[in-house]
Amino acid sequence: AFAARWRGFRGLLHGMNGTHGGPWTLERTGGASGVPYAKPQLEGSAMEAVDSREMWHKHVREMWELCNEAAKRKMCRKKKGGNEWIEKPGGEISMDFITQRVEIDDPITGYMVRTTVGSQLQGFVWYTTFTVWTFFFKWDSNATQAGLRRKDAKAGRKIDVDGSLARELEMQCRSGHPDEEGVVFPNIAEVAVAGALGCGSKLMQRILDDIRDKGVYNYVVVQATEGSIKFYERFGFRRVGAVARYNKRHTGDPREVIGYRHWLHADEKLHVTDRPSYMMAYKVVGDRKPQPKTEARVASAYSLRSLGRRAASFLFDNRTRLLSPTSFSRNKRLAQPQVPEVVPTPPLKRRRVHS
Repeated sequence: AFAARWRGFRGLLHGMNGTHGGPWTLERTGGASGVPYAKPQLEGSAMEAVDSREMWHKHVREMWELCNEAAKRKMCRKKKGGNEWIEKPGGEISMDFITQRVEIDDPITGYMVRTTVGSQLQGFVWYTTFTVWTFFFKWDSNATQAGLRRKDAKAGRKIDVDGSLARELEMQCRSGHPDEEGVVFPNIAEVAVAGALGCGSKLMQRILDDIRDKGVYNYVVVQATEGSIKFYERFGFRRVGAVARYNKRHTGDPREVIGYRHWLHADEKLHVTDRPSYMMAYKVVGDRKPQPKTEARVASAYSLRSLGRRAASFLFDNRTRLLSPTSFSRNKRLAQPQVPEVVPTPPLKRRRVHS
């Protein structure tokens, strides 16, 4: 059942990444055309947690309409003096893709933002445990097949240039089989699907805080689209490379290992226009939230920073005594080597002995 569901992901995600090129037709659902943008502090909106699969199933169409409306507003523009839309490649998402992800992802935890008046959906996001369905998978940013280019880093893209982040991901434990439940990475979370009108940053920060507080996942990954790369870079995500083998029978041919396609199942054929997925990762370990004041003091009691602060505080509190002339002269005396004082002994008197 999982294999059958994942077979449809390849065609569904082509439009999200714009891999085929050419204009894509955004469906005019009209359901989310009147939804207002959320305000910066969510005034007039409410964020609610959604952990039930049935609840996510119930709002699949509403989420699909919101994603297409957000893509339309971002990727399209109006002709000057007219009402005709000029469409650009990419940006749309299929309702079947959202439905299948709701059915497959386990666990499925996320949030929705709705207007307080009218209960209109303004944004949603959920995360799950990262899973792959390939016979061989490896995190490797230095592999040529992964598609990372140094010139992208020089252009300002956040990329795992030295491959350190990919090596850390590769060291994470995994279990499972691609023909059954998939190969599951229990310590890596994945941002599955997200869509928002003005509240995307609030939703992303909320799930990152949840992941950090729960302490289950050490890393967060996401398959970014062309239009969402800069959004994830603002939260510290970097592009990482991955390679995979989709042939069940390993013949030893090095050409079998190619760049990882997150939407391609192990028993599918690779399309000639497919490109490696733009995978991005974020390290949760070592990025803890600020601790309470008393707890922070205990944690940093013997750290170098704490010692430096205590030394600076001591010098400031005793600056008057330390900088006084008396203190300087006293310190000068103490600094000189102490030579023991030689006390001359009185001469011995000779006694005359009378015979």
